Amino acid sequence: MLRHYRACHENNEGNGIGPAKAVTRKEELDEALVSMIVKDTQPFSIVEDKGFRDFVATLDPTYVLPTRKAVKAMAEAKYQQEKEKAKAEVLKVPAEKLDLVQEHMRKPKKKLIQEVETRWNSTFQMLERVAELGEPVGAALAALQTDIPALTSDDYNNICACLSILSFS
Repeated sequence: MLRHYRACHENNEGNGIGPAKAVTRKEELDEALVSMIVKDTQPFSIVEDKGFRDFVATLDPTYVLPTRKAVKAMAEAKYQQEKEKAKAEVLKVPAEKLDLVQEHMRKPKKKLIQEVETRWNSTFQMLERVAELGEPVGAALAALQTDIPALTSDDYNNICACLSILSFS
């Protein structure tokens, strides 16, 4: 309880700053702790070690160390956040290249459509867009120099056959 009092109340008396500033400092320290654990490949249980707790108390007596489970949850959340940022960056490059190729070919800019399991017509829409953008997609893939093989004429014929089967008209 004494640590809670120091972290949330003691430093705020008489200065007009409420607990929000202490929470911000705690979040900053929690993030630094997770970063240190990840960078140095430390176990989450380090927060339970007596020597580490004493060291942190010497550095900042008002900081209350999170539990091992809380640190694990913060690390998992940070991982998910970084993973989503990396995915966005990776997807951004091919999309930009496709835009440039379409512009160079004087074709209208259109994005590829991703299939979604829960949408019954998304497979049809994805295949339809791939067939429509066949030439720009092939050129963009060739320009990116990736390991992803370009679609062959047989692949496009199969896509067109699937589209004719799936179309309602």
